[in-house]
Amino acid sequence: MAAPAQLRCRVALRDQTVQHNRTMELGTVIAALYESEINCSITSLWDNGFTVKLGDEMNGFVAEKDCRTSSEAAIFLHNAEHQHYPDAAYALGRDECERRHVTRNTGIRIVSRNEK
Repeated sequence: MAAPAQLRCRVALRDQTVQHNRTMELGTVIAALYESEINCSITSLWDNGFTVKLGDEMNGFVAEKDCRTSSEAAIFLHNAEHQHYPDAAYALGRDECERRHVTRNTGIRIVSRNEK
């Protein structure tokens, strides 16, 4: 698992890439989903692009799309994750996710340096 600072850098780079180029690396998105414990499935056929699904067979898929390129598949997964899992570490960043988890489970609110 990546260190929080490393994850923040990766998330910032990922968001910057999407915002400016509307392209993404599929491997980067898959790694970030994996670190956030969010399942996905990707199948490909050489002449038919990619079938991308967010979720899994056991718990169900929450989003699915046929994509022509790996970049389109990455953008779809990124956007679907934000829509269906807005409180996941992938969308929030690891530090914010951990703060919310502690508050939810203990009632203690941890204030970040930015909130002081």
